[in-house]
Amino acid sequence: MLKFSEKLNEIAKIRFQERDYLFQRSMQNVFEEMESRGMIVSDATACKIRDVVACETVQSTNVILQTAKEIHSLYFPRLSEDILKTESAILLKKRVSEIDNAVVSKLNKMFDETANARLLETIRLQKGIGAIESELFIEVDKYFTELNEKTGKTLKDRIITAFNNNPLIVIASIVIAVIIFLSAFVVALRNLKWKG
Repeated sequence: MLKFSEKLNEIAKIRFQERDYLFQRSMQNVFEEMESRGMIVSDATACKIRDVVACETVQSTNVILQTAKEIHSLYFPRLSEDILKTESAILLKKRVSEIDNAVVSKLNKMFDETANARLLETIRLQKGIGAIESELFIEVDKYFTELNEKTGKTLKDRIITAFNNNPLIVIASIVIAVIIFLSAFVVALRNLKWKG
């Protein structure tokens, strides 16, 4: 059986193929527009490309979140929130790197090193991966909160689910409960003998 991360990467890769085409098309439209104005190597071009990159980052984050939700509900309903967050963040970092590489590749094909460096400096002045990750984590939190409300899970149910996800904790808890019960029973017997 596939692990959550493998399934997430497999499905997201397919969905990103469509996003890649749209992203490349959007960048090409910006370059064509700015070239027709005679401003292809300008801050205006870099700002427009930066907007395209920001839009693609948001769209990719939405794809990752939607894919993670679907995989969680269909294949891994007992998966913890932390694992979903971690695997989604790993995929997000990978996707942001792919977007950046696509921009660099496009610029390398079109411009010399000096123009390329100038444009890249302006394009990369956008919010960092940490801010994007935080937004992703907030959405995952909302998803799990809604899921718990929908299924009527109380704190007790979530604790039981957490125990079920890790059988070693259940075994340790049972052993501790038995020790406490036996200790209480021994103390009660001693008290009865003392009074008797």
